[in-house]
Amino acid sequence: HVNVLPLIGAFITSFSRTQNQTDEEVFPWAQFRLPRSINPLSYELTLTPDLDNMTFTGRAVIHMSVLHNTKRIVLHGVDLLIHKATFKLGDEPPHDVTVLESKPRQQIAVKFEEELKVGQLCVLTLDYFANFSHTYDGFYNSSYTDKDGKKRVLAATQFEPLSARKAFPCFDEPSFKATFLIKINRKPNFMTLSNMPKARTTNLSNGLMQDEFEKTSVNMSTYLVAFIVANFISVSKNVSGTMVSVYSVPEKTGHTEYALETASKLLEFYNNFFEISYPLQKLDLVAIPDFLAGAMENWGLITFRETTLLVGKDSSPLEKQVVASVIAHELAHQWFGNLVTMSWWNDLWLNEGFATYMQYMSLQTVLPNLGLGNLFLDVRFRAMDKDALNSSHAVSTEVNTIEQVEEMFDSISYEKGASILLMLNASLPGDQQFRKGLIQYLKQFHGLNTATNDLWNSLTQVHMCTLLSTLCIPVNFKLPFIFYCFHL
Repeated sequence: HVNVLPLIGAFITSFSRTQNQTDEEVFPWAQFRLPRSINPLSYELTLTPDLDNMTFTGRAVIHMSVLHNTKRIVLHGVDLLIHKATFKLGDEPPHDVTVLESKPRQQIAVKFEEELKVGQLCVLTLDYFANFSHTYDGFYNSSYTDKDGKKRVLAATQFEPLSARKAFPCFDEPSFKATFLIKINRKPNFMTLSNMPKARTTNLSNGLMQDEFEKTSVNMSTYLVAFIVANFISVSKNVSGTMVSVYSVPEKTGHTEYALETASKLLEFYNNFFEISYPLQKLDLVAIPDFLAGAMENWGLITFRETTLLVGKDSSPLEKQVVASVIAHELAHQWFGNLVTMSWWNDLWLNEGFATYMQYMSLQTVLPNLGLGNLFLDVRFRAMDKDALNSSHAVSTEVNTIEQVEEMFDSISYEKGASILLMLNASLPGDQQFRKGLIQYLKQFHGLNTATNDLWNSLTQVHMCTLLSTLCIPVNFKLPFIFYCFHL
């Protein structure tokens, strides 16, 4: 990254050298996965983006509990110049601490002379400086040209799978769920969005305005956190107590109605189908001019490429089909991925396979005129072709490096995962047994993390209950298709 403030950057870098150590010999952890001795409970994030100089400053206040006696706290951080760090244990006063860094593993750490004890509560506060990312992940800058030919800048986030650590120090693994309270300091000519509704706006003495968002009402994995600083406008609709809004640049607000209507119908469908209501007060869908992924399911703030959200008067049926499919996919994630999250990236198919399956299943009911049944059939044939290659892998496979995590986002996790779910739906006899199994899975693991076996157990339990209600079946009976799925 290019630092456009060399003087400030040099000062902070020099200062941070007294706080950060890069010697691998003194770094207290040598594994890719974080230790489980410390559990984050909540984050308080304050961010001040400078869109003129493409930099930002931040403060992360992380409240934690100690799960096992330890002399270290290890978390993630990448390209963050930490210039002040303080630690507070219980009711003791805070004191300065030294931050160590392992760049190869993208980790930072604090070591202690005395052990932290099981059950203790502590707070780590980190003040830092960083450049905006220029690779469309982390907290990155973007731009577009308005109707008058003027360049407009904005900043947005893309954290999945491993880029929240580029925006703030955090325990950047899916199983470390916590609550988030986010504050963003901005210039008056910008607006901000985050996962939760805005709680208040305060005028600061330096001419900036601080937008504070409500504390998340759910525990979230870090990859689902999101915030945007831009000049967008929206259209909105109340759907069963949830405010659904579609945001775009001002020049394209006339292209948002189709997305709003489609998202509203799908939200009602999923609320009823899963028998679990969407848990947040609002659901924003945002079209970003510069967005690398097709879309991202951030809880309450779904981000899209413009071509996967906006539909004009002259748009073709195919373009509407694409937009509806992407919206259906991302809304399904609000349950499969957000509400119930895979414990680790080896089971990514529990997120993406479900979202892919649900996008086709839901739209065949909500918008049958789109004709997605044949498209799903074509998708399954393509998945079989790729799965026949020597380079294929099981839907659940071991993941031990950054590169392996990124490689999991492939047709096996998406299309093969969806095909397995369709097979399960066809294999389970009785009325809506598959749906009942999904509902049990979602309710049993509401707000938690899961592995593939948890899904098999939920489906088996539902089928067992049905069988035992009519037949005398041994309690250790296992469904044959369950064994088959373990090898897929």
